[in-house]
Amino acid sequence: MTRGARDYSVTASVTYRGETRDFGVFDTWEGGNVTSDNTKHRRGALGIQISIGGPKSIDDITITRDYDLARDHQHAHWLSGCVGRARGVFRKQPLDDNSVAYGAPLVLQGVIIGYNHPSHDSDSSDVSMVALVLSPNDTVG
Repeated sequence: MTRGARDYSVTASVTYRGETRDFGVFDTWEGGNVTSDNTKHRRGALGIQISIGGPKSIDDITITRDYDLARDHQHAHWLSGCVGRARGVFRKQPLDDNSVAYGAPLVLQGVIIGYNHPSHDSDSSDVSMVALVLSPNDTVG
């Protein structure tokens, strides 16, 4: 069955200085794509080109959600302080047509390398968003 981009539950938890905080559900997930170097070699005597591949890497992941004052403001200072030091776990769980978890989630762990405060514009009616950015380890669980 074909799935839509909205058919996932994205959650995050962060551990910093021995304290783990579960941040619940986020609205978007960008990144986390797995790629590798593309090393090729052409054999002598007009031989064929072969692909050797290379080490893989996983792109940074940015997750966002709307800024809720009661839910999010209490964590702003803590998250700002943990950037570059804290461990994060991001989970992307596929959901079936009844919004029930389907199969195993993608689980990526690494270092929190960004926390984006909500932007401000007194002339805008846009939704304020917050973001967490993870630099993942070299495995997808």
